[in-house]
Amino acid sequence: MNNFHPMPIKKYLTKLIMLISLSISIVMTGCSTPNMASAATTEQSPQLTASVPAVRESDPVATVTPVNPKGYRIAFSNSYIGNHWRAETVKIFEVYTKKLIEKGILASAFVSSSGNDSVAQANEIKYLIKMGYDAIIVNAASPTSLVEVLEEATRQGIVIVTFDNTVEAEGVYNVNTDQVEYGRMLAQWLADALDGEGNILRINGITGTTVSRDRGIGIDSVLKNYPGIQVVEQGDGKWDNSATATLMSQLLSNSEGIVIDGILNEGGGESAVYESLISHGLSPENIPMTGEMSNGFFRHMLNDGVIGFAVGQPPYMVAESVDIALRVLAGEKVPKMNRMDIPYASYKEALVYYHPEQSDSFLVAYTNRTNTYGLEASEIAPKY
Repeated sequence: MNNFHPMPIKKYLTKLIMLISLSISIVMTGCSTPNMASAATTEQSPQLTASVPAVRESDPVATVTPVNPKGYRIAFSNSYIGNHWRAETVKIFEVYTKKLIEKGILASAFVSSSGNDSVAQANEIKYLIKMGYDAIIVNAASPTSLVEVLEEATRQGIVIVTFDNTVEAEGVYNVNTDQVEYGRMLAQWLADALDGEGNILRINGITGTTVSRDRGIGIDSVLKNYPGIQVVEQGDGKWDNSATATLMSQLLSNSEGIVIDGILNEGGGESAVYESLISHGLSPENIPMTGEMSNGFFRHMLNDGVIGFAVGQPPYMVAESVDIALRVLAGEKVPKMNRMDIPYASYKEALVYYHPEQSDSFLVAYTNRTNTYGLEASEIAPKY
């Protein structure tokens, strides 16, 4: 039951005036922030609090003080979303930007995925430009098709940072590992494991992307030195378990009757490689293989005797891209190309990297060694 107590008229009028003023203030604040509609995602509500310094691993006293006292608005235009690595980058972006919103460095953040379609992604970026974002982070569907729209964004004063599948364009900042070195590391480890001789299956990523192109250059630079290593069959696994399972079935069928001595996997689908070998009557523990730093790969190394070598394309590059955008917005001079260290480990370190509480698809190199970004595995594990 509600109890009503009469209020003196003077006190009543005073409270009424305060309530009306507060309502007008709220309405005006709401009208001043543009809304961005999307069928797949919604922009987070701005949180306007005092700015907190952003501490960086390379410069422990660096700070980010927004020119805009209400914080910056940042968007992430992802392309392909069909594998766990991409899903993890999206989740890291969401978790990391939420922390920055809580600190008052960001006002809001938005993320969407256009698919592996450069035209669709270009249209998406045009929309983000129209919405007036301060910075746009991009994992590109094409290294060439987005040049025009990204250069248009920079001309309008928007900070553009591409990572992973980068774009070389005027005014655009890039974040990546050395993908040529990445490929070289994979191929060199396998060549050493095979003593320079043997028949191998080669699993690439996605043809046409800068990542697969550069990793391929690194792989080829090693294999040319080992004429005793023969690539029996190869194809695109798309850094994905399902696509790799289909590909492995094709490769093993096409190479029936040939002894397979090793698997040169560019990354992704490590569990699919393992299961496919078993289903075709082969012993994975007798076939050295490479791959990405997935939890399932380390599980097979630890529990099933797989002799493996994992190299990581760190999904936290998206968080570093956000930091670089903020540094540029704060007026700091930043190099156009920013290289990150490549994490790697072999079957000898499997116990260190395996997370028994996570799924096989979880990418264990989810943050850097000092956890500059304040990320926890439980926060960013994709939910399927």
